[in-house]
Amino acid sequence: MSKPKIWICGQVASHGQAENMRQVVKSFPYFDGAIWTVNFNNDNYSDHDGVIDILKAAIIKGDILRTRWVALHNIGMTMFLQCGLIKNGDWVMVIDAQEDVKETWLKGMRDRVDGYEKDGITTMFWGRPYLFKYFDQMTFQGTTHCWPYPLLDGKQANIQDESAVIYDAGGVHFGGFLYNKKNLDDTTFYHATKYFLYKVGNESQNQYGKFGSKVVLHHENMRQVFRRYAEEKLGITDLASLEDYFRKEDYDKIFIEYVETENVFKDFFRRKILNQSREDILRNRYNWSFTYYLKTKSVDQTLSNYIGVRNQYNKQLGLPME
Repeated sequence: MSKPKIWICGQVASHGQAENMRQVVKSFPYFDGAIWTVNFNNDNYSDHDGVIDILKAAIIKGDILRTRWVALHNIGMTMFLQCGLIKNGDWVMVIDAQEDVKETWLKGMRDRVDGYEKDGITTMFWGRPYLFKYFDQMTFQGTTHCWPYPLLDGKQANIQDESAVIYDAGGVHFGGFLYNKKNLDDTTFYHATKYFLYKVGNESQNQYGKFGSKVVLHHENMRQVFRRYAEEKLGITDLASLEDYFRKEDYDKIFIEYVETENVFKDFFRRKILNQSREDILRNRYNWSFTYYLKTKSVDQTLSNYIGVRNQYNKQLGLPME
C-alpha cells in the first residue's frame, strides 16, 4: 500500500508577497505537491508583481488557482482543498505567505506523518490546524479566521509550546516548527480593524466571544450598520480610506460614536495617527476614550477620565457600570 501524499497549500495576494513567497517555495521539494490560490484585483488576473512566476517555477506537481479577491478568506482556501488533486487519506499542510516551515522540521515530516498514521492522529495543531488528514467533504468555513471542516475523527496532536515562542526583529519563532514573519503592528492593531471593515467576517466573535453570544451579536449588528454607513456616507472601505478620514479631523457624529465603542478603531487611531508606542497603547487600550481625546487632546489618559464615557456605553448595552 502506497504512503499518502503530503501537500503544501495556501493562498496569497497577487501583490506585495513576492519576497515572502521566494522563501515559502524553498519548502516545496519536501512535499509531494503544492497547490496555491492567488487572489487578484483585476478581472483578467493580469495584476501581479511576480508571485505567479515564482509559483510557476517552483511547482512541479500541483496547481496555481486564480480568483478575484472579495475579502472572503474561505473561498480561496476551499478552492485549493477541493480542486480535485488531493485524495482521501492524503495530508495537507496549510500555511500563510509570511510563514516559513523550518528545514529541520521538514526533514522529519515524513517520519512524523508515519507516526501519526500509526497512532490514529488526524490533525496537528499550533493554535490552528496546520497539518491534517484530508477527506473529500472538507471545506474551509468561517471568515476571516477559518478552519477546515469537518476534521476527520481521530486523535489530535497539539505541538504548541509557548515556552518555545521567541520574538525577534523580523517576526516570531514557533519553536522548531515554523517562523512567522509577523509585523507586530499588523497583528496587534491593524488586522482586526481591517477585518471589521469586511462585508463578511468573524472578528466580532474573535474580539468578544469570551463575553457571550449577546455581546457578540450586539457588536456584529453594530459593525454591519456602521460598515454600510461608512462606505456609503464617508467613503471608508479599507484601512487606507479609514486613515485618510481620521487625518481630516472633521468627524461625522455617527463615526465618533462608533469609534468610541470599538477598541480596534481606537487602537488604529492611536498607532497610525497619534504615533503612540505599542506599549503605551496596550497599557490602557481598554480605558482610553476617543471622545475625551477630541474634547481635551489628552493622549495619555487615566482610568478616571474614561469611566464616565464608558458607563454611558454600558448603560445603553445593559452592561454593569464600572
